[in-house]
This record gives sequence, C-alpha cells and structure tokens, in this order.
Amino acid sequence: MDISSRTAVDTFDLELIDPRSGDTLRNEADEPCVITLHGPASRAFKTAQAAANNRLLERMKRKGKAAVVTAEEDDAARAAFLTSITVRLTGFDYRGSANEDAVRAMYLDAGLGWIAEQVNSAAGDWGNFTMAAPTS
Repeated sequence: MDISSRTAVDTFDLELIDPRSGDTLRNEADEPCVITLHGPASRAFKTAQAAANNRLLERMKRKGKAAVVTAEEDDAARAAFLTSITVRLTGFDYRGSANEDAVRAMYLDAGLGWIAEQVNSAAGDWGNFTMAAPTS
C-alpha cells in the first residue's frame, strides 16, 4: 500500500448536528447547515494554532507562569482559533451575516456553544481530513 493515498486534505465540510434531534441541522430551504473548516495539515490551521500558542505565551509573560485564565479570556481565545480555521458558513448565518466578525460572535455566543463544540471536535479529528483509499 502506498501510504500517500491517505494524505490529508486541506478542508472539511462539517454538517452541523441539531442538538435537539440528533439529525443534520437544516435551514428553511431544507439545505444542510455546513461549516467548512481548515484541517490540521493545512497552512491556515497551523497558523491559527501558532497564533493561539503565541497568545498563551504573551499572557504568561504579562501575568507570570501561575497566571489564572479568566473564562472571558478562555472564550475569546477559543473563538479566535475557531474563527481562524473557519473557511465559510453555508446555508446559515449569524444575525444576518457570515463575515469574520459574525463568525467570531457566533463562537462567543454561549447559547450556541454546541456549534463551537462540534467544530472543535471535527477539527481535531484527522479522519475528517483524510482522503479515503482510491477504489477500483
């Protein structure tokens, strides 16, 4: 087997799961609500991860090694990372917009924490970004 057949792709389309029904979340036109994500092998993901690490290091420099991270700082850092790895929203928006500020606000919305949870989980699963073996 040529292991390169298992190389990771740069993006993945995550179909959101409705937390109430467990089914794919669909909009008014019965289209799935999708978030396209940069994967862990992509340059964008690596850049977002480096930025998150740099924010942590800066916080440690400012507050010392025993610094306590507030809930607000933690939420902001997570939202910044998830926003950085989000390519686009398809089939839905947040309060009428799907631009970067709206995406960040969506990830900061505690009532929509289930979206951030699904995105975080999907982004950390290499299987979502690994192409299937070719069929013959």
